Amino acid sequence: MKWIIVIWILLGWSSYPLPSDLWAAQAERVEKELSEKKGEFERIKKNLLLKQKEKEDILRKEFSIRKSLNRTQKDLHKKEKVLKQKRAGLDQIKRRIRDTENYISILARDVKKTENKLGSDLQTLYKVNRVPPEAYLISLSSCGDFLKVDKYLRTLVEHQTELTKAYKHELVLKLNDKRKLVRNRIQWQQSIYEEEKKKEKVRKLRKAEQAKLKSTLNQKATSEKSITEIEKRSRLIQSLIDKLERERRVLSYGKSKYGMLKGKLRLPVQGKVVSLFKEREQNGIEIKASIGAPVRAILPGKVVYADWFKGFENLIIIDHGDGMLTISGNCSKLIKKRGDTVSEGEIIARVGNSESDRAPSFYFEIRHRGKPQDPLEWISNYKKSPKGTDLE
Repeated sequence: MKWIIVIWILLGWSSYPLPSDLWAAQAERVEKELSEKKGEFERIKKNLLLKQKEKEDILRKEFSIRKSLNRTQKDLHKKEKVLKQKRAGLDQIKRRIRDTENYISILARDVKKTENKLGSDLQTLYKVNRVPPEAYLISLSSCGDFLKVDKYLRTLVEHQTELTKAYKHELVLKLNDKRKLVRNRIQWQQSIYEEEKKKEKVRKLRKAEQAKLKSTLNQKATSEKSITEIEKRSRLIQSLIDKLERERRVLSYGKSKYGMLKGKLRLPVQGKVVSLFKEREQNGIEIKASIGAPVRAILPGKVVYADWFKGFENLIIIDHGDGMLTISGNCSKLIKKRGDTVSEGEIIARVGNSESDRAPSFYFEIRHRGKPQDPLEWISNYKKSPKGTDLE
């Protein structure tokens, strides 16, 4: 049954209904997919532009917030410095108040002591004035002694009186100083309170700006992730568009400029040509290649046969439309199966052993409307690649 299918494919291809239909269907599919992908690509580009503009807005917002946050941080640092200085000044005033209070206490004690001393001296002087001079004349040796005592007492009283006045005057001054210091302390405390309120306001502002910055950074991260995903999708779509463009060009050649493909294709495997077209009465060429080397489709098409075939080991035949077939034999593994659609350059099989003495080698044919073609006339480096040289 397999033999009949292959012979029917190779010899009776003109009556096979799939080639032209497949070619037209492939062309229609490619045009449809290309149109869809281009439309999707345009939508992605517009979305990408919007996302990039959104990111630029976010970056400007981030810059503005960071600038404002930097000013707020400097303002907060300045207010902390002012508060530190004011607290130090308040501490100094408190120390001065304590020192003044201590000094006032000492002055008050001195005033009290002086007043007591003065009172005692005045009593003494009073008693002296009340006592008749004759009494002193009895106890004193002379009148001169009496005058000296009287003078001494009066001088002492005057001194105590002046000292008391001086102490009281200084005490008044110190009490005035204390009142001034207390007023200063109240003013400093009020100033510190106002500065604390300002600092708290700035601190709350900084906290709000930090929250804004965090939110903006999250927005930026989300935007960058979205842009990365869109760019990745854009590259993927562009790759698909390029692939579809290549397929469309090939399909266009196949429909109207089939002959223009000659000299522009690449062989399905890399290696050395060890058997030429029509050599040993074969309709293809043999290429020496490594076992397991990938076999690729030279054009887009549809797999119409993929199975073991006597003399060719595993064989795969691809219909490329417009009556063009490629036949790949001596494969170790068939990756594509019958009915699969393949793209240009897609791996369809792996190179295996051949039954010839040139093993391992890969067998390759090109047929157009059932007529065998020399594959070397279709590859891009035919003229500079005679038998036995490496082909890619």
